Amino acid sequence: MKIRPPRSLVACLTTLALAPVLAVTTTSAPASAAPLPADYSASAHGDLVGLSATLLGLPSLANARIGHSLADVDSTRASGDVMADAANLDASLLFGGVNVPVGRQRATAAPKSDPAPDSLLGSSLDVLDPVVDVGVIGVDTYADYTSDNACPPAVGNERVLSDSRTELAGATLVSAGGLGNLASVGASTFHSTTKLVDDGDGGSDVVSTTEAVLGDIRLLGNTVRVNVGSTPSTPVRVVARSNGTTGTVQLVNPPTITATVGATQTPIPLNGNAVTIATGNPLVTVTLNAFNQNSVVNTGSGAAASADLQYLLRARVNVLPVIPGTPVANVDLNLAPLSVRAQAPAGGVECSTPDAQAPGAPAITDPSAGDEVTDRTPTITGTGAEPGSTVTVYGTDDATVLCTDVTVGADGTWSCSPDDDLPLGSVTVRATSTDASGNESPRSAPVTFTIVASPDTEAPATPVILTPAQGGTTDDKTPTVSGTAEPGSTVTVSENGTEVCTAQTNGLGVWSCTPATDLAEGEHTFDAIAEDAAGNKSEADSVTFTINDTTAPNPPVISSPADGDAIDDTTPTVTGTAEPGSTVTVTEGGTTICTTQADGTGN
Repeated sequence: MKIRPPRSLVACLTTLALAPVLAVTTTSAPASAAPLPADYSASAHGDLVGLSATLLGLPSLANARIGHSLADVDSTRASGDVMADAANLDASLLFGGVNVPVGRQRATAAPKSDPAPDSLLGSSLDVLDPVVDVGVIGVDTYADYTSDNACPPAVGNERVLSDSRTELAGATLVSAGGLGNLASVGASTFHSTTKLVDDGDGGSDVVSTTEAVLGDIRLLGNTVRVNVGSTPSTPVRVVARSNGTTGTVQLVNPPTITATVGATQTPIPLNGNAVTIATGNPLVTVTLNAFNQNSVVNTGSGAAASADLQYLLRARVNVLPVIPGTPVANVDLNLAPLSVRAQAPAGGVECSTPDAQAPGAPAITDPSAGDEVTDRTPTITGTGAEPGSTVTVYGTDDATVLCTDVTVGADGTWSCSPDDDLPLGSVTVRATSTDASGNESPRSAPVTFTIVASPDTEAPATPVILTPAQGGTTDDKTPTVSGTAEPGSTVTVSENGTEVCTAQTNGLGVWSCTPATDLAEGEHTFDAIAEDAAGNKSEADSVTFTINDTTAPNPPVISSPADGDAIDDTTPTVTGTAEPGSTVTVTEGGTTICTTQADGTGN
């Protein structure tokens, strides 16, 4: 059985001491842990984009929260003590008189639930298209709650209860008044977890975490570009922790936010103050507010830990009317509103009695010594591990972890597969097992086998282009192209054989890219082809759309009568040249004399 890679947040938290941290903490002597059943609770919640908009006479969009992630646990519930929820909307939304349905993936426990990652293709959000286009939303949830009288098994010293990840390919507000797209948000991710973390004294703290990685924000087409400075390795993270005596809140990786207009860069300080961005257009005002990092404090008391941020960044765009009384455009964009909460009983939760006895070394049974295998990520199986322990398999250097997070069955058997391809040639593996108390066994006897090449000749599935929509129109001359394809493949978008842009799919198969140069006005047909790591190429998916003509024609030329002519015809024929197909209006003193349409050659 191939095991899903460990959740990235678990890995990130083990390096918490290495990241920049703003923390509000106090310390006190630990109390005895509360035996099960015990009362404890936690939640971690966030939305990728909170949006309100009024756009040039279109239906108003009020407080739409797109890209929702929630991880929750409450041991006092009668059932469903743990829940992880990932959705396209935070709640149902009424837009233009139409109820917008919520698409979601939800995992609850007990029993343990781990549905496969999925993609919400945004079809339920089509009704929002007059105002906002939403790209693919990837979701992945996990929930584990054994019973009121037992804790989930520990991986190291952590026991994950709920885990929710939401990935948004992007969201774009429609263009208005020749200003281009009023606002767009690039690919972003939100990740929320709740867990029990063993403290080494027989108790477990209750911890909730929510983190965000925000893509670049573009306002007024590409006039204002805002970089939030978060990456998958340095997400903005807020952590609430309760040991049953004290509650603490931490802000990890405070971002560096910069707004760019042309060559001018403006830092946006993390103090909550509004910064007005000069756009060069007197009819447009743009203001940006970053959150106040000094306000990220524990708002709970005693053992309770909680924090609530309305946003990491707020962007407001106001388009003033040219003529009083005409419609205007107003946009209020709240990025990454988030909250965390944790509450533990006195001394924490007693998940297990401290165990100082290391388990015995496991044995590797397959592959066998001297085997030749063609699978670059072969399943490694064995016996002899302590039931309930976690096996870790190490590579040739006896230090690199090939696979882990494998919970041993009651008969002591186990299996796992490396997350990454092993190199061709000789490979030596050894295994250890770690029990629920964190005690690690001696390493197993080494097993050496050989990886031989097995060419990959299977073409990936045809990618799917989701945006631009088939038959759609746009004023954006560099429209974002997004869709789904085989995870890990490279998608190339081309037109008439010429490459437009390329993108790498993420683990959920989501991809997006943007043309590097402006496209011509008129109809375009894009083809998308996926290529896997072995060089196999898929069939092409195509989409045809139109870039609206927003360029004014050149002034027409009057060739007859000539300037200064004296004629005796009171209804003279006026001739000249103009843009082919355009309509020419001839006026005198503001009064229309005649109109005509230029033919295909401009006459």
